[in-house]
Amino acid sequence: MKHERIEATASELAVGTSSSLLIEPNSYRVWAALSNGGATDVWLALGEAAVTGKGIYLKAGGGAVVFDLNMPWKGEVRGIATAAVNIGLVDVGVVP
Repeated sequence: MKHERIEATASELAVGTSSSLLIEPNSYRVWAALSNGGATDVWLALGEAAVTGKGIYLKAGGGAVVFDLNMPWKGEVRGIATAAVNIGLVDVGVVP
């Protein structure tokens, strides 16, 4: 039986007023969570440029999204905010 290693990283990501890459594509991703503890709203886009007011909404002060078996996403995630803000990321993947 082959054993695979699971690797997790936690980081803080800067989101600005123009679309920016937050998570690189990763075919080995099994789980990822983004949370917005800041004072500015954030919108996320999957595989395309992020646009204010469109896509996955992370409300200021606690909005969050999880990508897992119920909502899988292995592609890129881009974000945009109404003003500069830092959000949290935990990304978990299998190391081949």
